[in-house]
Amino acid sequence: MEVHSHTHTPRKKWTHYLWEFLMLFLAVFCGFLAENIREHNVEKKKGEQYILSFAEDLKKDTAQCDLSIPELTETMRVLQDLTSCFNTLKENIHNTDCLKGIIISSRGFKDFIYTDRTIQQLKNAGGLRLIEDKQIADSIIDYDAMVREMQIHQGVLENLQQITNNAHKSMIDFIHFDELSLKGHTDKLFLLSNDPAELNKYFNSINEFRRGLFGQLVWMRLIKDKATRLLELLHQKGYK
Repeated sequence: MEVHSHTHTPRKKWTHYLWEFLMLFLAVFCGFLAENIREHNVEKKKGEQYILSFAEDLKKDTAQCDLSIPELTETMRVLQDLTSCFNTLKENIHNTDCLKGIIISSRGFKDFIYTDRTIQQLKNAGGLRLIEDKQIADSIIDYDAMVREMQIHQGVLENLQQITNNAHKSMIDFIHFDELSLKGHTDKLFLLSNDPAELNKYFNSINEFRRGLFGQLVWMRLIKDKATRLLELLHQKGYK
């Protein structure tokens, strides 16, 4: 009968197990590192896309300012005659020709509608952290804060506009006021009261609106300047 000898597998040295562990650790670490690099590149790309989108929003804002500033400037020019017209009417309540331009110019103003689609996305998604350039990120935050502050003023101005429109309706006869509002001209305006106190109250309402319009003009110039400088910064940083 044959006797079979058992084959013994030599035991591996501890250095072999150490090497296997190091290889496994290195594979896991490299995979983790590659995933981090990939995520960083994706987030960097998203940040760049947000900046380009924000630049387009800035261009829309500056275009609005380019429309509003000349209109507000012309309105302020017309309303400079407010004191002169008040004195004219105090002398002769029927000499109302000076009121026509004042009424047309104080009927309303062009609202500034903030193009905030990108900034809202950045806030809601925590996207500001994706913008690696601190100077750009800080400038975006500063610009948004400025526009938000302007919107508070604009809300006050809208209330002043409503008060002024109500004053027009209370002081000017319906037929001619309606004609002036719709067509921009009328033959003659008639004041519904010749009471000096009512006339004074009426002109005070218009004057408050004029002051609010001047504030709006200042804000439009500030926003345009801020947006223009921010666009220049983005251009310098390579975002064209």
